Amino acid sequence: MSARSLPVALPTGHNHAEVRAQLAPTSIRIFERISAVWNVPADRRHELLGVDAPTYVALKIDPLIIGDAQIERIALIVGIYGELATLLPVDEAADQWVRKANVVFDGGSALDLMLSPDTAGLRHVHSYLRGIVGE
Repeated sequence: MSARSLPVALPTGHNHAEVRAQLAPTSIRIFERISAVWNVPADRRHELLGVDAPTYVALKIDPLIIGDAQIERIALIVGIYGELATLLPVDEAADQWVRKANVVFDGGSALDLMLSPDTAGLRHVHSYLRGIVGE
């Protein structure tokens, strides 16, 4: 399976705990895959997920401890990844875009914004790309 074809299946008819149990391990794997494709340094991935380093290690060991905030962040990351795949169908261009300086982000990169401790940066990048895709 290529990095561009990440499976996301949402089970229906289950309670929240069952859905979390089914999706948590896959969510962490998808997060890891996208982080690697984007060349996010291993020692900064916890920031992208919005947790401290020990919590990040614990999540990799036991994905079922994932919180709603991390699920939201992963959903935004997957959205950004998908929008980039639509806008820049050449994998390398899409994967490098997150690291390039961009005037839209005050000269910083999308990754700089996405590494912020709250979800505002992720939301801004997602909204920006969604606006372009929707045009």
